[in-house]
Amino acid sequence: MNQEFSLQLAIVYLQQLRKVIQTNKVFYLSFVFIWLLGLSVQFTFTQFQISIFINGLYSTLGDVLMNYTTYTGDGFFLVLVGIILVFINRKLWLVTLLCLLVPSLITQLLKHFVFEDSHRPVTIMREIQGLHFVEGVEMNAYNSFPSGHTTAAFSLYTLLALLHKNKKLGWVWVIIASSIAISRVYLLQHFWADIIAGSILAVCMVTFIYTFFAAKLRIDEITTNQ
Repeated sequence: MNQEFSLQLAIVYLQQLRKVIQTNKVFYLSFVFIWLLGLSVQFTFTQFQISIFINGLYSTLGDVLMNYTTYTGDGFFLVLVGIILVFINRKLWLVTLLCLLVPSLITQLLKHFVFEDSHRPVTIMREIQGLHFVEGVEMNAYNSFPSGHTTAAFSLYTLLALLHKNKKLGWVWVIIASSIAISRVYLLQHFWADIIAGSILAVCMVTFIYTFFAAKLRIDEITTNQ
């Protein structure tokens, strides 16, 4: 019975996964395009070249925008939006909690136990002249890979894309999350590879978790109707 249920759950899961991707194709196509574009940059230029180029685009307005943009990827903002989502629909509390918590938890585990020797740009690039530092931004030195802010941002906006009724706006969520990710490079808090890894980890994990709950609901419906 357990094997039959597991098989049934696997089949329903794959069906629900296909449905989730098809329903949110604007979001996923936009993400794949942006991610592949980012990956091409990753393999075309060095991490130093990318960081110097993006950091070199600084301006007074850019400093303000990037400084505030990056805050929308921290834990406090994530918790705040999570509470709002649960307040709007209390039935979503568990899927919201897991979608926002699990990717960030995995990222922190990778940072501190797998890639603990990955240093931040400010540490590795300290000898390079002409780098721009935004006043008031506390610079981190260690645990660079993958980017926690990027993971948090893509976790949040992937979940919002899946929950939002207007699926045509899927590309908007990708742009917002990508802006937060790029702010981390602009501020010299992360390398390009860090945000590439954080983004794919977040989208995959949120999709997996969200689809699991959708499949579980479908299984419950089938079981009830039998």
